[in-house]
Amino acid sequence: MRFFMTSSLLALGFVATSFAQPPAPPPPAAQPAPPFPQPLYRMNDVARALNLTPEQINRINEETVRLQSRYRRDFDAIGRLDERERLNRTQELLQTYNTDWRKAANDVFNETQRQRYQQLWLQYEGFNSFNDPDVRRRLNLTDPQREQLREATQWSERRMRELTERGRAEEGQRLYDDYLRERQERLGRILTPEQIQTWRQLTGDAYPFRVQFNTNPR
Repeated sequence: MRFFMTSSLLALGFVATSFAQPPAPPPPAAQPAPPFPQPLYRMNDVARALNLTPEQINRINEETVRLQSRYRRDFDAIGRLDERERLNRTQELLQTYNTDWRKAANDVFNETQRQRYQQLWLQYEGFNSFNDPDVRRRLNLTDPQREQLREATQWSERRMRELTERGRAEEGQRLYDDYLRERQERLGRILTPEQIQTWRQLTGDAYPFRVQFNTNPR
């Protein structure tokens, strides 16, 4: 979300000895945009579902901009790490960013709004929710389950990339709904019935998220 100008000498009616000019340095590589999570309150009717007032929306917008500005420096700094270190550090930064965002939101939302927003966040994050230490503790996940959830997360990320690239506006929501059903089926094969019951308590009533897809797929 980033010109160089070059100049040349013109010969003015005389012959001059030319000197080789050092090549201009290449422009710095553009840094990838930090992977800040999508603020759910900006998605379809979530703010209305939470009964957020205009004042609350303004305040949480300000907090979101402030935190993203602060964390952007941290994300830029890890661009020089190797891929594995970068992925691990990115995950750590996202966890701390989400923690700080929730703390800021706690000062804006009332108790009912806080509880429901957390439920919606877990729903939207899907398999990524199981990286949350509190979720893991509440579900008492085993090591084999954690490995299965890690593989399911990779499947989910691949599937969402495919949907984003291939989904047309008129069919995008249907594809996303199909993805959600398959995600739920996979989750049911990993968690026990008791864990599923706890998960439903954590996530509450299902919310009809609507997702924007590429209108000009390749």
